[in-house]
Amino acid sequence: VDFDGRNDEALGMAWTPNHMEVDAEQGWLYFADYSQNAIRRATLDNTAATLTVHGEINPWGLALDLQAGHVYWTNNLIQNPNTVQFADLDGSNDPRTVITTTTSIPISGACRSAARRPN
Repeated sequence: VDFDGRNDEALGMAWTPNHMEVDAEQGWLYFADYSQNAIRRATLDNTAATLTVHGEINPWGLALDLQAGHVYWTNNLIQNPNTVQFADLDGSNDPRTVITTTTSIPISGACRSAARRPN
């Protein structure tokens, strides 16, 4: 949708998109698709939508670390444990777990890349 509210279009197929993040430089919109157990991305011009990560996840919150090339998400699972996981932005490499908890349900997140010092 344009900033003035005109030209709205659906981006891909998502039953329950919970959180969205934009990679404006590369032209991608990433979103957590809770009911389809997936992280998806769509081009900002709506010419392509792809499945980035799917399977044993139940994504709720979503954050991008563009410098490191990762998408992070929280899993709000009915059964414990609840987790924070990440994968590469293009979906390559299997999801990896960062945090596991049985006492709380993570629902949101944010990423800040640390500045890298030259060697």
